[in-house]
Amino acid sequence: GTNLSIYFTYAVPSGGERNSSATPHSYTTGTNCTGSLPVTLSGFTAFVQPTGEVAIQWSTTREENNDYFEVEKSTNGTRFTRLTRVKAAGGSLLTNQYATADQSPQKGMNYYRLTQVDRDGKKTVYGVKTVRIGGRSSSVAMYPNPLTGNIIYITNGEAGQFTIPFVPNDMAGRVVFRGLATGQSDGYKLKFNNKPAAGIYMVALPGSAPIKLVVQ
Repeated sequence: GTNLSIYFTYAVPSGGERNSSATPHSYTTGTNCTGSLPVTLSGFTAFVQPTGEVAIQWSTTREENNDYFEVEKSTNGTRFTRLTRVKAAGGSLLTNQYATADQSPQKGMNYYRLTQVDRDGKKTVYGVKTVRIGGRSSSVAMYPNPLTGNIIYITNGEAGQFTIPFVPNDMAGRVVFRGLATGQSDGYKLKFNNKPAAGIYMVALPGSAPIKLVVQ
């Protein structure tokens, strides 16, 4: 239970001897001292779903002494409040997938912060993701429509600084493609790897009613 602070000296080929006294390791007697973060984060993302909710997803490839994750939200990037707490998978060398959602994002910029908490209460902040929510607008349009090539533009009169999900469905409601449209000066741009099959599709976009897309 005794708290210790440890640093070490080492040599580098071109710089001679150095030490880590400026950033010492903390060690509690009786626990494992690995000198590394308790969780290896392999992915962290947040994006708007067609329903208007914000999906928050992350994954890990290693966990040690991990108790839970805390997801916080903010509208100014400074003051955060807890959105939810997600129980950790625990000590594991396998890939673990986690997901939660913000069902009531605010119009404008939304910030999401991911924090990992050890069993002893120590916290590690793993970063902040931003998601921009636009108002519901009837001016959203896609062109060219009918589509004859493999590039489509989505305009909404606002700069698309981020990415939005692009999920076309056929007339039977089956999802035929999932992708992300990247920001442009007045909307978004999506480039298909392969042109969709000819037909009529309904495209769900965040903040607007589904739009009919004709592919020739």
